[in-house]
Amino acid sequence: MYSAKEFKCKDRCTSCCESTGLIIDPTLADMYRIGLYKAKSILDVFEESCKIWFRDNSGIDIGIAFDIPCHYIGDSRCGIHHYKPIVCRVSPEMHFMDTGMVRKQMKRFIPCLSEDMNIDAKVARNIRKLQYLGGIEEQDTKEAIYSPSITLSHDPTEYFMHHPIFRDNIRGKEEDIPFTIKCQQEALAADFLETILKRLEKAVKKTRVMDKIKRTTERYFAISH
Repeated sequence: MYSAKEFKCKDRCTSCCESTGLIIDPTLADMYRIGLYKAKSILDVFEESCKIWFRDNSGIDIGIAFDIPCHYIGDSRCGIHHYKPIVCRVSPEMHFMDTGMVRKQMKRFIPCLSEDMNIDAKVARNIRKLQYLGGIEEQDTKEAIYSPSITLSHDPTEYFMHHPIFRDNIRGKEEDIPFTIKCQQEALAADFLETILKRLEKAVKKTRVMDKIKRTTERYFAISH
């Protein structure tokens, strides 16, 4: 059971925004909404604040993620609060609503989850609406950007050991896991950035794709939270 204490972010807490354990995988609509606020295009938002990363545990599926710490932190606050990605809007409340293993795991990255909080019924309904909308936007992004998948064509271990950027930088530092991951990302960015950019450029020129983004954006702003 939750206590009577209502959830409220601690003033100037940026744990979520700076945790290297959290990956924010933005949708096209997420980048579009940030662009509305910043008066920039989806491509501009991608180039100023995103990186290439592994999208799943297979180590071969390539995608887009926000840089950590988040590019949009300003004065220890979210600089795009009313336009932020859906996954940011529903966090950390969605984790308070989960009493299972996910919440236990997320405590490592989000300190406030160690407390018990009361999530208002209306807030909970809106969280679920946003999660549903996020699922739609993720599917739209998958169809426009990640289908067909952008993957390594062979074993990722072999790929990296023969990749000059990774191999030369990692030599002698194999036990430094964060450094290893950073080198993997640099190698992937070098090889797949052009592919991602071409797919983004193609997607934003399609009326069908942009119409979907604008429709889900209208729903995004209509859901209070």
